[in-house]
Amino acid sequence: MSDGNEHMALSTLLAAGEEFAPDIPTEVLKKVYAIQKARQFDRDRDMSLQEMGKLVDEYLGQSSAVPIGG
Repeated sequence: MSDGNEHMALSTLLAAGEEFAPDIPTEVLKKVYAIQKARQFDRDRDMSLQEMGKLVDEYLGQSSAVPIGG
């Protein structure tokens, strides 16, 4: 993927995140993009799924530590 296309793909993901899932931090979306970019040609999809699962677990662990209303 060329630099312009990569920038466009990431920009599109971030814009969609802002519109449809504004509670998800930009840094999480950037990490999602990086995982998918790094693993897009892997024959074995398990590594991508494991990394995505770990990222989701980390995000949920952090967000559950924040008190409601605070």
